Amino acid sequence: MPKGVDPITLNDVKAILRETSEGITAIELSEQTGMGRSTARRYLEYLVSVKMLRASVKYGTVGRPERLYSLRGVYEQNGSNKK
Repeated sequence: MPKGVDPITLNDVKAILRETSEGITAIELSEQTGMGRSTARRYLEYLVSVKMLRASVKYGTVGRPERLYSLRGVYEQNGSNKK
């Protein structure tokens, strides 16, 4: 585990991700868990780095685009998808 990523909190984050089919932003995760946005982003980016999540850009009507994090399929996690 990298510094700043707690295994118990990581399991909670994974459970939340399994419950959402359309993906989640760092802001939404922070609201659901009570953690700060930067902490939520740290956990989400860690899961992207270990290939559990994929990140895409979510464009709203006004303001900055947000990163939308969603679970990868099993075939994507083990390298079968070359995107």
